[in-house]
Amino acid sequence: MELKQSKIVESKEGKTGGYLLTSGWENKSLYDLMVALGEDKHVVGCLGDKTCSRVKSCEMRNIWSKLESTVVNELKKIKLGETENN
Repeated sequence: MELKQSKIVESKEGKTGGYLLTSGWENKSLYDLMVALGEDKHVVGCLGDKTCSRVKSCEMRNIWSKLESTVVNELKKIKLGETENN
Protein backbone atom coordinates (compact mmCIF):
# COMPACT_ATOMS: atom_id res chain seq x y z
CA MET A 1 0.00 0.00 0.00
CA GLU A 2 1.23 3.49 -0.71
CA LEU A 3 1.33 6.51 1.56
CA LYS A 4 -1.26 8.26 -0.61
CA GLN A 5 -3.67 5.32 -0.49
CA SER A 6 -3.26 5.12 3.26
CA LYS A 7 -4.20 8.82 3.48
CA ILE A 8 -0.99 9.80 5.23
CA VAL A 9 0.09 12.06 2.36
CA GLU A 10 -1.72 13.76 -0.48
CA SER A 11 -0.38 14.90 -3.81
CA LYS A 12 -0.94 18.22 -5.48
CA GLU A 13 -0.22 18.78 -9.16
CA GLY A 14 1.16 21.89 -10.73
CA LYS A 15 3.86 24.45 -10.22
CA THR A 16 3.36 24.55 -6.46
CA GLY A 17 2.59 20.85 -6.30
CA GLY A 18 4.21 18.04 -4.45
CA TYR A 19 3.40 15.79 -1.53
CA LEU A 20 1.96 17.06 1.73
CA LEU A 21 0.93 15.38 4.94
CA THR A 22 -2.86 15.06 5.06
CA SER A 23 -4.87 16.65 7.80
CA GLY A 24 -5.20 14.07 10.52
CA TRP A 25 -1.93 12.31 9.65
CA GLU A 26 -0.90 12.55 13.29
CA ASN A 27 -3.79 10.26 14.23
CA LYS A 28 -2.50 7.44 12.05
CA SER A 29 -0.59 4.77 13.91
CA LEU A 30 2.99 3.68 13.50
CA TYR A 31 1.57 0.35 12.32
CA ASP A 32 -0.44 2.17 9.60
CA LEU A 33 2.78 3.77 8.39
CA MET A 34 4.62 0.46 8.34
CA VAL A 35 1.85 -1.19 6.33
CA ALA A 36 1.77 1.76 3.90
CA LEU A 37 5.52 1.38 3.39
CA GLY A 38 5.12 -2.34 2.73
CA GLU A 39 6.62 -3.40 6.03
CA ASP A 40 3.70 -5.51 7.23
CA LYS A 41 5.93 -8.49 7.91
CA HIS A 42 5.74 -11.34 10.36
CA VAL A 43 8.10 -11.58 13.33
CA VAL A 44 9.34 -14.85 11.85
CA GLY A 45 8.73 -15.95 8.27
CA CYS A 46 7.00 -19.19 9.13
CA LEU A 47 4.01 -17.42 10.69
CA GLY A 48 2.90 -16.45 7.20
CA ASP A 49 3.67 -19.89 5.77
CA LYS A 50 0.61 -22.13 5.91
CA THR A 51 2.44 -24.83 3.93
CA CYS A 52 5.04 -25.45 6.63
CA SER A 53 5.12 -29.14 7.45
CA ARG A 54 5.55 -28.38 11.17
CA VAL A 55 2.56 -26.04 11.61
CA LYS A 56 0.74 -28.44 13.92
CA SER A 57 3.75 -29.72 15.85
CA CYS A 58 5.87 -26.57 16.21
CA GLU A 59 6.32 -25.70 19.86
CA MET A 60 7.54 -22.18 19.11
CA ARG A 61 4.78 -21.14 16.69
CA ASN A 62 2.33 -20.22 19.46
CA ILE A 63 4.99 -18.20 21.29
CA TRP A 64 5.99 -16.31 18.12
CA SER A 65 2.35 -15.70 17.29
CA LYS A 66 1.67 -14.18 20.74
CA LEU A 67 4.79 -12.02 20.49
CA GLU A 68 3.76 -10.79 17.05
CA SER A 69 0.27 -9.99 18.26
CA THR A 70 1.68 -8.01 21.18
CA VAL A 71 4.08 -6.05 18.96
CA VAL A 72 1.37 -5.23 16.39
CA ASN A 73 -1.04 -4.12 19.12
CA GLU A 74 1.60 -1.81 20.62
CA LEU A 75 2.47 -0.31 17.21
CA LYS A 76 -1.22 0.39 16.64
CA LYS A 77 -1.31 2.40 19.89
CA ILE A 78 1.55 4.73 18.90
CA LYS A 79 0.19 7.66 16.90
CA LEU A 80 2.47 9.36 14.39
CA GLY A 81 1.84 12.69 16.08
CA GLU A 82 3.38 11.28 19.24
CA THR A 83 6.65 10.53 17.45
CA GLU A 84 7.48 14.17 16.67
CA ASN A 85 10.41 15.82 18.39
CA ASN A 86 9.13 18.67 20.51
